[in-house]
Amino acid sequence: MNIALLASYAAPYSGNFIPSVLLLNKKVKEKGGKIVFVFPDEAKAQEWTSLFKGEKVYYLSYAPYSFSTIKVLKKIFKYEQPDVIYSHFCGWDISSRIAAPFTRSVWHCRMNIRTDSISRKLKYLIKYRIIGACRTFSIGVSPAVGKKLIAVAGKKKACTICNGVDFSRLHIKESYPNEKKRVLILGWQPQVKGFDTACDAFERDTNGLLLRVSCQPATKAYISERFSENPQWLDTVEPTDNVASLYDNADIFLSASITEGFAIAVAEALYSGLPCVISDIEGTNWALEMRNVFVFKTGDAESLAAALKKCKETPMTKEAAEYNRKLLLEKYSLDSWTEKVMNVLGV
Repeated sequence: MNIALLASYAAPYSGNFIPSVLLLNKKVKEKGGKIVFVFPDEAKAQEWTSLFKGEKVYYLSYAPYSFSTIKVLKKIFKYEQPDVIYSHFCGWDISSRIAAPFTRSVWHCRMNIRTDSISRKLKYLIKYRIIGACRTFSIGVSPAVGKKLIAVAGKKKACTICNGVDFSRLHIKESYPNEKKRVLILGWQPQVKGFDTACDAFERDTNGLLLRVSCQPATKAYISERFSENPQWLDTVEPTDNVASLYDNADIFLSASITEGFAIAVAEALYSGLPCVISDIEGTNWALEMRNVFVFKTGDAESLAAALKKCKETPMTKEAAEYNRKLLLEKYSLDSWTEKVMNVLGV
């Protein structure tokens, strides 16, 4: 089977996504198939592209809905003759559908679908019921996303495959101290990741905790605008692909996001042995079956402060951490993800 894998992914780090598609490529080859990859031009500058040495990779300008993009994709598909076109991150899914209207397509939706207004709902209905009506199947990365996909695409046109996590790049904590001090939160966009709510909560009551944020440029800008000087309860660290080092130097992981497709960082933190405080959004509700997970009302600083206090006072045991790891490996490993995706692709 020939697969064209399109991913509008040009992040500086390989994260979990690149290991997942590399494993998929390996498994497809073992079955006698092949994958050709399409990435944005911006990806050329990233070190992870060296992992695709020896593979067939195309790079093209990221202009998702332009005529020029459709024209280039049509040429690629004509030359490669894929049996299925598999797109990630929604960037090129519609363009590839137009470029190859008779080729089976799989759209992997990795972000949350918002259908909270008539215009948004109409947009998705047009995309999935009209443009994607023929020979198109969709995958949601969490139960919440999958449920919404089924609502807009139809029961037979969508399913849920939770994101795979590369647990091999993480460390397992050997001890679980009773006293917790360091709270880790990932920055990126401060309002989306809930860093603003976290700051509100710590200004209200630090509970003797230190908030450590992995800073992207937008986070640094937010901090400089909000504070004349860094508060004593706030610590900043540079973003890194060595995520194990972030979890190794934390006692609690905080996911305060207002929206998520599937919160991979929560899975990573739980596997590492950290208790987690999470907002009550759909993209993290899969974690409620884990132990030492504490929920607060999204955007509510008082609720967050209370959840942090409860987390701090609740012991994290080796038994609880091992219970979480067992569930995570069963449900969210790269091997599990790959097997499920191959079933959808028909490999």
